[in-house]
Amino acid sequence: MTERTDRPVVCGPRRVALDHRVEAALDTVEEDGLALARTVVRESPDRWYGQLLALVHDAVAAVPAPERVLPAATAMELLEGYARLRSELLVQLNETVAHSFTRAPREALLAGDYLNAAAYATLSDLSHPDLDDAVETIASVSESVTGAFGVGDERPDARDVLADTAGALGAGAARLGTTLAGVDGQRRARLVRAGRGASIARRVESPGQDGGTPTVLPTPSDERRLRRYATRERAAAERALTRLGPDADAAALRTAALGRGDR
Repeated sequence: MTERTDRPVVCGPRRVALDHRVEAALDTVEEDGLALARTVVRESPDRWYGQLLALVHDAVAAVPAPERVLPAATAMELLEGYARLRSELLVQLNETVAHSFTRAPREALLAGDYLNAAAYATLSDLSHPDLDDAVETIASVSESVTGAFGVGDERPDARDVLADTAGALGAGAARLGTTLAGVDGQRRARLVRAGRGASIARRVESPGQDGGTPTVLPTPSDERRLRRYATRERAAAERALTRLGPDADAAALRTAALGRGDR
């Protein structure tokens, strides 16, 4: 599968602040014997979901408040680590799938549970009237990721797994961004759709950006079908951003999410 390289990584002071918040959220992992939790979260090279949340907020907030988004952005990064550990475990335990993962299953399970719980705890630092909505969003993402890797008799459809992992994380990040910006209705729905589509496309097109984890899929899939799926999701994300209207400042979001500026 050809990997896209045109999607930029957003850097700057907010990325540094986000890194610091993530590290602070993992302060106790060494003494708790959960060093793997820190290792996995550090493997994320671009803090995609946290920065997606921040860029969505900036695009539609009447007055952007960078410091307000940090707790929620940190929670999304912790959830991404949880999703990655769940994915690796399922691949590792499926002996019919070629892999190079060597995590100790018990350690990986404990680290994943820690990251999932830490995502909720991080939201306690969020001062916002819609805190309950934010917690509900985190819960929805967590449930989607957990359900995607449930063990069943039938092989799951690769597209469903992507939708329930990368798609759910991207949609959750966008929803949190709109919550903190005080935006709902059609604008929220369009940004959530953009977050979902861009995240699915990124996972298929640029697997190397996922901290060294090549895929969230539990079994090999038809690459051509996945590429078509990614193309449709990318197009849906672009349409959603285009329909935001002139009041939204979506240039930075479009560039980060889709690798292109406003047209």
